[in-house]
Amino acid sequence: NGGCAEKWPPIVLTAEEVANLNDPDLAVIKRDSGLDQLTYRGRPVYTFFADRLTGETKGEGLGDVWHLIRSL
Repeated sequence: NGGCAEKWPPIVLTAEEVANLNDPDLAVIKRDSGLDQLTYRGRPVYTFFADRLTGETKGEGLGDVWHLIRSL
């Protein structure tokens, strides 16, 4: 939420996308805004603001906290 979400934008889903989730590792949580955020194995999923092109992974390993989802 707040400023953190500017550097790490959450993956938010539409109601239709939520209804079509069919992988047991994927679910959603409600954000403070009321939007549904994707989770993977119970952890919220984010993008990284500096990754502009497909395949960029500049956020990988930052602070030894942020890591890629290696398989879906």
